[in-house]
Amino acid sequence: MIKVINLENESLQTLSGHEAPILSVCIDPSKKYVASSSCDGSVRVWEIEILDCVKKWTGNHEKSNDLLNSPTLCGLCWNKRGNMLLVPNKTSVNVYSRDTWTLKSSLKQTGFEELMNCDISSDDKYIVAGNRKGMIVVWSYTEKNSTLLSTFISDSGSPLINIKFNPVDGSKLISTDEKGQYHALSIEQSAPQSNNDDNLDDILDDLDMPFDDDEEQDENQPPRNSPTYGAVSEGTPSNPPSVAPSDRNDEMNLDEDGGSVAEFDIGKIRAEYMPKILELEEGEQKSSGAAPQAYTAPSKDPIVAQAIKKINDLVEPLLQPSFQPGSSPIDFKERYMKWNSVGVITCIESDDKSDIYVNFNDITISQSRHYDNSLDNTSFIMADLSTEAVAFANGEENDSSLIYTTYFNAMSVKKDWEVELPSGEYAEALALGTGFLAVATSKRYIRIFSIGSLQLFVFSISGPVVCMAAQESSLMIIYHTGSGLPAEQSLSMMIVKIDPKKLLRKRQQFSHPLPVALSPRSSLHWAGFTDEGTPCTVDSAGIVRLFKDFVGDFWIPILDTTLNVNNKSDHYFIIGVSEFEQHVKCVFCKGSRYPVVALKPLPTTLKFELPICDRGSLKSELEEKYMLLTMRESLLKPLFARGCDVEFQIEDTEKQLCLTLLKLFSHFLANQHESLALDVAKIVNHPKALDSILSYAKQQRKMALSTIIEEIIREKEEDDEFDERNCRPSYFPSPRKDAALLEQYEQTGPVLKPLPLGGKQKGSRPIPSTSRDFASESTGEIVLDDENVNKGSSEANLEEAFENFYEKYSVLLKSRLEVDDEDRLRKLTRERFDALPHEQKVTYLNETSGKGKSLKRKKFSHKY
Repeated sequence: MIKVINLENESLQTLSGHEAPILSVCIDPSKKYVASSSCDGSVRVWEIEILDCVKKWTGNHEKSNDLLNSPTLCGLCWNKRGNMLLVPNKTSVNVYSRDTWTLKSSLKQTGFEELMNCDISSDDKYIVAGNRKGMIVVWSYTEKNSTLLSTFISDSGSPLINIKFNPVDGSKLISTDEKGQYHALSIEQSAPQSNNDDNLDDILDDLDMPFDDDEEQDENQPPRNSPTYGAVSEGTPSNPPSVAPSDRNDEMNLDEDGGSVAEFDIGKIRAEYMPKILELEEGEQKSSGAAPQAYTAPSKDPIVAQAIKKINDLVEPLLQPSFQPGSSPIDFKERYMKWNSVGVITCIESDDKSDIYVNFNDITISQSRHYDNSLDNTSFIMADLSTEAVAFANGEENDSSLIYTTYFNAMSVKKDWEVELPSGEYAEALALGTGFLAVATSKRYIRIFSIGSLQLFVFSISGPVVCMAAQESSLMIIYHTGSGLPAEQSLSMMIVKIDPKKLLRKRQQFSHPLPVALSPRSSLHWAGFTDEGTPCTVDSAGIVRLFKDFVGDFWIPILDTTLNVNNKSDHYFIIGVSEFEQHVKCVFCKGSRYPVVALKPLPTTLKFELPICDRGSLKSELEEKYMLLTMRESLLKPLFARGCDVEFQIEDTEKQLCLTLLKLFSHFLANQHESLALDVAKIVNHPKALDSILSYAKQQRKMALSTIIEEIIREKEEDDEFDERNCRPSYFPSPRKDAALLEQYEQTGPVLKPLPLGGKQKGSRPIPSTSRDFASESTGEIVLDDENVNKGSSEANLEEAFENFYEKYSVLLKSRLEVDDEDRLRKLTRERFDALPHEQKVTYLNETSGKGKSLKRKKFSHKY
């Protein structure tokens, strides 16, 4: 389907008839016809007024079912007057007359096949065509005759995407190929060629100077009719200009009286006249039997690369401009200025008005807002949004940038504030964190403001900024750190921990610059933090990466979004990433990289898919699940250490992890891969899972494997780090600990960090305060019942509390510590009781072995 839009009245017309995707369209200069080519192998000419096909050529090129599979682009072309239509086919360029659509001429060249596109100069003198092998052919064209001028072959040998003449100067043309190489070419007028009847005497008479008839032929100069004559290699310098007779004296050394001197430039004479002088007759060539001499002298070919600079040899590294993650390009009339987990900022421009709308995903944060962006001092082009504020900045239109911020929770009536950067300094990126606003400027400054407009800090970065993102107290800065490889770029990331309350009074945490991983020849498309605070990036190739340091500082590819689209033109617009849920929040964009504002698209999610080999097999499926569960475990344990209530999630993750390893182990044994089963046993770090693996190996009568697994278990039992971490409170030592560890417990005792009383830690769920005997399954901390807090605190009461504590825990401590001596057991129990806060001690008052609830640890068990 082809849509024709009249720009004057904005009317829309549709041309239907092709049976496959369209390859190219070309409008007649008189606006009467439209020519089109399609993957169905046909070329059609449509008359716009009647919306009908007036001419059709079938079998012009090979058929295909998709643009990506088509061997040609079949780029059509009208001449400037519109009286000729040029159609490239498999082996030639056909020239058709307007209205009658008769074939006027067909331009061919031996070995020139699989044509991609063509063009004709504005004066109709030259026709050029390119093919899939990077070859360009130029013909001199007249209505009666067409002559091959020359050929040009690109170094890359890639298909030519487009080739066009200069509309003003018909002797110059440019071309681009599939690998992005750009060639600037020119057609130089050669000096007038002499006829074959011209002889040496005529040329010498014309020179009017003595010439040695016995001068040997320059071995670098081929005969004119040699096959190598006129061959062009890229980088060959331009043809020396022809010297007119009136200018010859300027080219030679003359004495003061105007007479010629003995010395003259024989090289210039050879370069210009030897091809004429040394032409061989065809009969002489055959009789001599000698092969043509190699041609290395400057070419006389009329088409050459630009002599000043070969553009394709100067492939510069990419230098990506700055951008706001989660935004559309600034030249869109309707664009997203920011789309993140907090809300959406859109900007809609009309002819004389520009409006900005801020909408929140959670209406409790703030009500929707509207800003007039058409004022002289606004014209904001970038924005950021957090739960505390929304910030805007404009670009280089004015003498300096204006920063405008609305603080939602401001105590004063005036919640908006603005600040203007110094003259000549422009904002390039914004990022809102908890209590601060960071602004990256054109002077490579990072300016830190409080959320209420107080200037707090300024520091510099070592390269042009690319983007910034913030979450809570973390600020991510990505910037250029040097010149990358050709068509590549070198980016680095720096993470800064910012505490506005202690800035400049306390040392802030700055990470060393960390290289940013990108796909080959790609640019950064999105950057930010996951919901859990891990740095994350997405490049233009669609690869999503997480920066993880649990196995070193690595960028881990977690998803290739291109695997979830059907066409190359489809993309996903990233909104956020959740590590715990292990999915990417995004918007599907049909035929574009950015969502359309008017369509109001809905977000979707894509599950993590690691780039594993042999996808689809059970082995790869279990391996991928193991890696993903390992990543989730490495995420949850630091969160638990920071006080987040994720104990149940840790337990569930380890259950799934052990079950996945057991499935892998059984799969390998079932397929007689005992070496792979042994590899699984070596990476298992849970004692119960190892016991289950050993039992299964014995059931399968793999006695040799069972013996090795038993040895692995013994080695791991001797390892202090191998314990039942999730099967016991953290202050209970493992029964596999040796005597030295027990002595350490006797000397130092445990260190307990109880959770707040009935409160809620930052980032965690509320801690239960009504369960009298609730114990944290991971740390063993005990949460209080408020009714016992104010009970007596005398020594007798404390002794009673200790006896209750000892009665409840003595059996468990005895088994865990492997202590048989009663006095030693009471001593160790007393140390643990004394380490408890006073408020927790009194919870054991008035409890006997028959009363109260038994404070037992919920066992960590698996059902294999």
